[in-house]
Amino acid sequence: MSIFAKIVTGFCLTIFSIQALMGQTTQVQWMTWDQAMNQSKVEKKKVLVEIYTVWCSFCKKLDAVTLKEPYIAEYINENFYPIRMDAQTKSPIEVLGKTYKYKDGYNDLARELTFGRLAFPTLVFMDENFRVIQPIPGMRSPDELEMIMHFYARDYYKDTPWDTFVIMYRERFNKQAPSTRTVKGNN
Repeated sequence: MSIFAKIVTGFCLTIFSIQALMGQTTQVQWMTWDQAMNQSKVEKKKVLVEIYTVWCSFCKKLDAVTLKEPYIAEYINENFYPIRMDAQTKSPIEVLGKTYKYKDGYNDLARELTFGRLAFPTLVFMDENFRVIQPIPGMRSPDELEMIMHFYARDYYKDTPWDTFVIMYRERFNKQAPSTRTVKGNN
């Protein structure tokens, strides 16, 4: 192969590689409960659980719109161990030595994570030790979810009232904070 052919081939491969990388979007790297618990032994992170059902149209919208946003997926992957859970799974789920079973249409773990308030979708924020901080029910826009994730990932929830955080968030990120009535902090 001549030098010219090698240069052209290398150039073409570079262009194709760049195009392939630009076409790729970041996706949430969903884990199982076991994967998240094992990974947590290596590196502590908070946990984000998406509780859904297969028949839920808003669950599908959350996945297709909000969670498909590359900046949302990237933030989730960097700051949380993300777990997707079908609330109606009939398979037993073992978490921290306790087995949760299917009963009356739903898995008991979904009931426990939502404090018995089953609504779909629900995003459950958990601390590094797999304790529920707060379940957030309902479809969320990317902007709403971004703000909520900052609140929990950066531990603002521990000592900053939600209303104060919203003002800080607006100022820091120069954004109009979306309405998120169901989020609670130290109010």
